Amino acid sequence: MFKKRPSHSAWILNEFRVIWYSQAIATIGIAIHNIALPIIAIHFLHASVIEISLISTARYLPNLLFSIGIGSFVDRADTKRVAIYAELTRFILVLSIPVLYFFYTINIQFIIAIAFLIGIARIFFELSMSSLFPIIIPSDKRLSANSNLEVISSVGEISGPGIGGFIISIIGAIFSLLINALTFFISALFITQLKVQDKDKKNLTSLPKYSFFDGFRELASRPTLMGIVLVSAISNLGFMAVQSVYFVVTLNLFGFNTLIASTLLIFSGIGSLLGNLLARWLCQFFSVKFLMLCSITIMVMGSIIMILATGPIWITAIFISLGYFLWGLCLGLFNIYSTTYRQSVVPPETMGKIVGTARTLIYGTMPLGALAGGFIVEFLGSRQVFIFNCLINLISLMILFFSLRKSEDIIF
Repeated sequence: MFKKRPSHSAWILNEFRVIWYSQAIATIGIAIHNIALPIIAIHFLHASVIEISLISTARYLPNLLFSIGIGSFVDRADTKRVAIYAELTRFILVLSIPVLYFFYTINIQFIIAIAFLIGIARIFFELSMSSLFPIIIPSDKRLSANSNLEVISSVGEISGPGIGGFIISIIGAIFSLLINALTFFISALFITQLKVQDKDKKNLTSLPKYSFFDGFRELASRPTLMGIVLVSAISNLGFMAVQSVYFVVTLNLFGFNTLIASTLLIFSGIGSLLGNLLARWLCQFFSVKFLMLCSITIMVMGSIIMILATGPIWITAIFISLGYFLWGLCLGLFNIYSTTYRQSVVPPETMGKIVGTARTLIYGTMPLGALAGGFIVEFLGSRQVFIFNCLINLISLMILFFSLRKSEDIIF
């Protein structure tokens, strides 16, 4: 009799399916949310370029301020419960915008404050899920699990902007937030179905508290991981410079309407989905080091193409969509390889510390990038923000090259 080969697919795990369903239902809502807030600021509140960039700044600033403290808390807490409460918090916060709009009033300061609080809740949710993931997903199924979770993100990027732009054009940005709020509530319901055995739950008092420097030392002891984190941090700086002013640039400079501008973002999701589907297959033919370098090179190419976006509206749209496609392809490959590598070298009991510190570095640059984008467009011009992003991505490529040059190949 032939022995049945063990499956490396994460789909055979009920716990993974619960996580997948939770993420799937929330992803479309998040994509709508990311479009709705700047549209509300532009059309309803007549916000300036810098005020619009402050929305993105507020959304990601908590990563710089609170990731370490929240990571320390998550390492002691009931991570499943933290994830549920975080999703319910996001549900209430997003719901507050349309409720107050209809029954009272809103202003740009309120939108910025809500974006800041949503950012805090997001850290609680993502760090708790990061701590749960290696506990409930066996190591031989993590590449499959990460690939499938990245597919959710990609599909959300593909359908989210188009659906969001369509919904906003039909019922308005305010009503679209009702859908977004509902997705967080449903996500919380799915998480309640996760079964974490008592033996898998972390001791709530045995782990010591730590600071940013403790986590930084942990990262520094793993040079390859540190290099990967720095690449993500620096590339996010350039990405957010563009993303924070995307609707200002596309609506005002290029003359797109809301539906066209949001639809172009779909190509980022298409590229990301392609990267997700190719990631595991490419590992059979090329080293992971080579593939990671290729992914960042692709991002640089996308940045150059964005600089060339000029001329008639249809030509500009082609260049913008192609640039976003290449960015998405890069992220689809790089995120899977970097996340799986981190999970393979970091023990679960210190995952909160490492991820919290990594988030401080990776996402801490995003509010800085968002502010930079606002000031660049306001004082230097819209096209200069694309040049800034390209230079930042070139720096990321050089850092990754030197980080991987002397390291052994990464094997999953």
